[in-house]
Amino acid sequence: MSGAAPEILATLEAERKVLENSFARRMRELHVDREEYARLCEALRQLARRWRGCDLVDREAAGALQALSMTARDMIPVLTRADPALRDELEDMGNTLGRLVRDCYEKGP
Repeated sequence: MSGAAPEILATLEAERKVLENSFARRMRELHVDREEYARLCEALRQLARRWRGCDLVDREAAGALQALSMTARDMIPVLTRADPALRDELEDMGNTLGRLVRDCYEKGP
């Protein structure tokens, strides 16, 4: 079990980073926090590596991924209406987040 403990702790840490990230909350406040976005993308990459090949994932973290996807999908049009100059950047952010969330559920070796 001692070999599994560091893996479990690393997975929990990746999940924590996703759950505690404020990017989606800030989007709902009509603010694009690029630093939080970068941290979220890195946390999602870590989580995808940790979850790859897992048959069972944390329900709270999975729910957060679902909420993140929905928030990005719903808020990007609102933010682009508020500031049309952000359209391309926000669409890129939304596409990247969608891909990273899908990567978290991808089965791998």
